[in-house]
Amino acid sequence: MQARRGAPPLTAVAAGRHLFLYRSLRPYYKFVLPDLPIDRRESEAWEEVRSDASGLRSALAEARDAGIALSRRSRELLAAVDDTAADEMVALSEGVPLVRHDLVTCMEARAARGPPPRAAWP
Repeated sequence: MQARRGAPPLTAVAAGRHLFLYRSLRPYYKFVLPDLPIDRRESEAWEEVRSDASGLRSALAEARDAGIALSRRSRELLAAVDDTAADEMVALSEGVPLVRHDLVTCMEARAARGPPPRAAWP
């Protein structure tokens, strides 16, 4: 967005997967990052071994060791202290879709006058 002369600047605030834009300290726009795709092996593990938490944990550990980026639910299941807690987590997740969110991790200030060097300017 190019700033018009005399137009108040936009302030962007990143919070998790949300990006909030403010103009004159008032809410102006909210952007939500889209979900990331779930790996086929992770979704198959949740579908096939939903009744057995220990089998699900071993399948997810194999996927993690193979370098697959897991969803938050899978990472929390792998971090469960014991099998009882893992069984409770599996029971609570019944019928809840498996999602993987992206996060905004850093932002930078943009110059108000002209494009910065080597930048994609709309």
